[in-house]
Formats: sequence, structure tokens, C-alpha cells
Amino acid sequence: MFAAQKLIQMWYDLKQKPCPRCGLPYDRRLHQQCPHCSHLSERETEDLRETTGNHSGSRGIPWSFLALAGIVMVIIFLLKQFV
Repeated sequence: MFAAQKLIQMWYDLKQKPCPRCGLPYDRRLHQQCPHCSHLSERETEDLRETTGNHSGSRGIPWSFLALAGIVMVIIFLLKQFV
């Protein structure tokens, strides 16, 4: 069930486009205006961009660990085959 949930989330994320004002993704078919920043002033939008921008660099870390775990599993599998 987890794989199906992941695929549904990935499909939903593909439909979302980033807002030109704040940069956060939202589904334009569901909302006429961005639900994150349409009610904010310019200064508040700047603050929102600063707070959300700090977390964007950590998105690749879980994928790095997953790739490293896969490589380690392949090495262990190959070592067991030759020993």
C-alpha cells in the first residue's frame, strides 16, 4: 500500500506548479490564487520565501542515503556470491 500512496503523491506533485510570487507549488486547477501568499503583503511574502528556502537543500539527503544503502546491499550480495 505504501508504494501506491507514493505513486499517487508523485502524480499529484506533477500537477502542481510553483507560484511566481512565493515559489511554493500549488494546483492551479483547484485555486485561482496561491493559497500560501495571496493574502500576504510583499514583506510577509519575503519572510515566507526566506523560511521555506532554508529547507530546500535537505530534500536530496534521503535519496543519497537510499542510494548508499542500495550500493552497500549490492556489494554485500556480490561478496556473498564469491565467498
